[in-house]
Amino acid sequence: MQFTSVGCHNCPTLGGWVKDLKAQYPDQLVVAAFHMDYNGMKDPMGIDATTTYMKSFGFSGLPQFVLNNRKIVGDNNSQLNANPNNMFNEMKKELNLYPNTCGVAIETSYNASTRQLDIQAKLKSDIDGAEYRCLVYLVEDGISYTQAGVEGTSYTHNNVVRKLVSSINYGDKIKDEIVKDKEVVKTYTEKLDEGWNADNMRVIVSITNTLDGGASFTCNNTTECKVGGSVDYLLK
Repeated sequence: MQFTSVGCHNCPTLGGWVKDLKAQYPDQLVVAAFHMDYNGMKDPMGIDATTTYMKSFGFSGLPQFVLNNRKIVGDNNSQLNANPNNMFNEMKKELNLYPNTCGVAIETSYNASTRQLDIQAKLKSDIDGAEYRCLVYLVEDGISYTQAGVEGTSYTHNNVVRKLVSSINYGDKIKDEIVKDKEVVKTYTEKLDEGWNADNMRVIVSITNTLDGGASFTCNNTTECKVGGSVDYLLK
């Protein structure tokens, strides 16, 4: 989760680090960029969910970077946005300390005439009786707009979260009984705004669970696919 704004001079630097991290972990990292108004500049890509997340993580300034839907303090008590080494080191720790217990798949259908998008978020668990939540984002790439800290009149913004589809910022509760290796499907229907380019959009599905008795919910596994496309289980 990358927290950014068109009014943030340092955000493009963090964006470059995130891009490098994604290149090193192409099948293990899904990026969602949350925009907000900042430094007196109105951000047309800002959404209410950004403020909700910033408050829950205890952040105020930008840029910020979060792994697995929870605030992590890196080496020497520094935030993950302090330098790229922190980001890479914490990514390795997360993969080693918190292995996933479920697989995720997505199937979508999109009607270009009505701009209706139907989403099936699917999961299979390694264990019986687990409690999971389903978190869904719509993101868009290739948005051209100005950016503080970058010369020129336009900048390409990628991974922009257009909407938090789930009704809760840490995911909707999956009420089905979880049985090992039995598929569970949660469905959503959304109408894309006219200003969004469906050809450049993706669906992100993150399955979350709690590691602290319900005080917070951490990403257990995540995947993504293009709007109108699908992706099968990668680890199942």
